[in-house]
Amino acid sequence: MSSVWPSLAHSQEAPTACLTPAADTDTTLAALATQGWTALPDSTLPQDVADRLVWLYVAHYTTGDTGGEALASIVDLQSRTIKGLARKRDIPTSKTRFLTRHEGAMILFWRAPVPGRFELQCRIALDGPDTPGSDPFARHAMEQVDHGQILTVALDRAALARATGRDVKTAQLVDTYLIYGAEDAR
Repeated sequence: MSSVWPSLAHSQEAPTACLTPAADTDTTLAALATQGWTALPDSTLPQDVADRLVWLYVAHYTTGDTGGEALASIVDLQSRTIKGLARKRDIPTSKTRFLTRHEGAMILFWRAPVPGRFELQCRIALDGPDTPGSDPFARHAMEQVDHGQILTVALDRAALARATGRDVKTAQLVDTYLIYGAEDAR
């Protein structure tokens, strides 16, 4: 796939901190800060950040059964999902953070589902130029990395704007997911 769509087939789209096993959120947040990402205060989600992040959930939702809903309705539904995530409270085994950087926004999930096992997921919505295609979410790239994977999806911003009547800044989605043991965490 890299010869067809080279910008999506590289792990360079994902921040290094999202590909580094960590035993806690603070370690990942500190590493993301050195890469220019800023964590938003708890329960704070500016509308422009929510508008970028909603496409992470819309893209995922539209790959399954949409129940016959129009894309604009799905965007409204998933906007409520994003706002609900911003109100989510941490527990010792699950933490969620929202971050921004000049060209995008991110939701960071850190989980410890069982003692000695961790999950780190970064869901990133990046601004950028339009990527026209036959389907607004059709262009995907999957890359295996140590302890997990990176999924990258390019969006046809113009097609999405026409279908929803919204301004679409997000041009690319990057979703990293790692699962690892305590021995691998830093």
